[in-house]
Amino acid sequence: MKKTICIILTLVLLVSSVSVLFAQGGKESSAKGDATTTIQFMNWGSAEEATKDAFAAMIADFEAKNPTIKVENVGLPFNQMFEQLLILNAGGNPPDVAQLHGSWVSALQSADTLTVLDDRFSPEFWADFYPAVKDSLRYGGKLYASPWSPSPVVLYYNKTLLAKAGYTEGPKTMSELFEMATAISNLGADEKGNTIYGLGVQSKKMGNAGFYFLPYLWDQGGDLVDAQGNVTIDSPAMVKALSEIQVLFDKKVTPAGLEIKDLRNLFAQGNLGFHFDGDFGYATFLPLSPKKEAFAEEIG
Repeated sequence: MKKTICIILTLVLLVSSVSVLFAQGGKESSAKGDATTTIQFMNWGSAEEATKDAFAAMIADFEAKNPTIKVENVGLPFNQMFEQLLILNAGGNPPDVAQLHGSWVSALQSADTLTVLDDRFSPEFWADFYPAVKDSLRYGGKLYASPWSPSPVVLYYNKTLLAKAGYTEGPKTMSELFEMATAISNLGADEKGNTIYGLGVQSKKMGNAGFYFLPYLWDQGGDLVDAQGNVTIDSPAMVKALSEIQVLFDKKVTPAGLEIKDLRNLFAQGNLGFHFDGDFGYATFLPLSPKKEAFAEEIG
């Protein structure tokens, strides 16, 4: 039987509602005469300090409620997940279930990696999701993912750095953001000599890197495709957005060559003024910050 990979989004797993899916494609074994099924769950949540305990608790809860199923937990860094899934699938040994970003659906399905999920849950189960969230995970009219926790991208800022740069509240427009970020970068360095940056733009070449560029593109009225589905990568809006970002790198307002986890750490250390991230940011920043829970007071 072909193994099933279910796409589940970001941080909150409804374990009891996916027990049937988890069991699909698992390996049969026997323990003390009792038939058990082992399923492999690949995810980045258990590989990150902020969420590993929550993932362990959810898996333990699932196994307690489903004593004939054993979960083999495989934690990988986020930036390795997409590539590893393609490699494992090509080798005929993909995991049964995986935590993925929703933007990977079309690419993974094109590689014949995913299983159609429309009929694997009841209509009542699917009716519990907002249609736009569920339908964004369709490919060719078929549903290849179960929504997990859609996370809107928000702008975080360091209140302390903003005040030092001469501002009392956050930006209301992208032009104000660029202005304030530049002012923060002009602070130079902290008391330990660490460089202070105004804005973090993810620029390391990796899957999902372009996701956080979209706010800058949308601000210019552009998009990746037009109404007819044609790629518009050479549009005036795209050129202007990329040019604005290039200036940030040239002026060292943003550090170069970093990925999202690096920017999160930089923000948590108090050396980054502005940072775009999911609405779960607090759970990531606070454990990384030397100030721990007290750092929450500095976040806007």
